[in-house]
Amino acid sequence: MEASATLILAAGASTRFGGHPKALLRLGSESAIERITRIAREAGFSPVVAVVGRHAVEIRSSLSLAKNRPDEIVENAEWAAGRTGSVQAGLAATDPGASILLWPVDCPLGSAATLETLVDRFRADALGLWFVPTYEGRGGHPVLFRPEVRPRVLALARDAPLRALLPELGPQVVRVPVSDPGVTANLNTPEQYEQMVRTRSEWEEPWTGR
Repeated sequence: MEASATLILAAGASTRFGGHPKALLRLGSESAIERITRIAREAGFSPVVAVVGRHAVEIRSSLSLAKNRPDEIVENAEWAAGRTGSVQAGLAATDPGASILLWPVDCPLGSAATLETLVDRFRADALGLWFVPTYEGRGGHPVLFRPEVRPRVLALARDAPLRALLPELGPQVVRVPVSDPGVTANLNTPEQYEQMVRTRSEWEEPWTGR
């Protein structure tokens, strides 16, 4: 992958999990944030930057001895102002010319094969700016965007949703169909988490590369 970086969004309060950080939910032998880091790195994305907020201390402590830990952890003191503010904080720690793989930690189940498909489409479509995986017609995560989108993201209000950009990008938003239900699986509640752990038996997908 040419100049690129991963932003893992892990700054939220996880209130529906009783304050337990979603980044540290166990998925097989690793936590959600470790899994995202591993898959992104195997796909050639570097650096991997995690943006933390409410649970910065716990996440840093958990990752201190982890094999797959982000290259940099950015603390967003104003995490409660909105998720886009965390994206902006993470962008400040990356090369302005890098493409960005944006991966919220509450959507950690996308597979290595899905990321490979996303990268292949990115390379094949020079006009596309924003690439989103879709499963059964629904958009999911992670999304991949080119550096041309960065100024528009930085210009948004911290509490404005990133999807507000999509209408102005028009046909340069590329929907990439995949056969992976993990891209639309949000771990918003303990019940969703328990169900996903029960129904997804394999967490150690290798990156095949091309």
